[in-house]
Amino acid sequence: MERFKEYFSVERELERIDWEEYMKFNEIYPFLSFEIEGISKEELKELRRKIKPYFNDKILYIRLIDVDKLIE
Repeated sequence: MERFKEYFSVERELERIDWEEYMKFNEIYPFLSFEIEGISKEELKELRRKIKPYFNDKILYIRLIDVDKLIE
């Protein structure tokens, strides 16, 4: 709650808030979850290895899952 108060202690026009700045300030990050049917644990690890260079895991969290396998 303190971070929220601190952010809005500066006068801002609500229609013009820089939402990217707001999200970073309050440490709010997007979360993407992909369910892939019939994929092995090794294939999930390989897929994560291939996509990791294309996103910043400090500002975006991606989860790849199969029915009973979870790779984060």
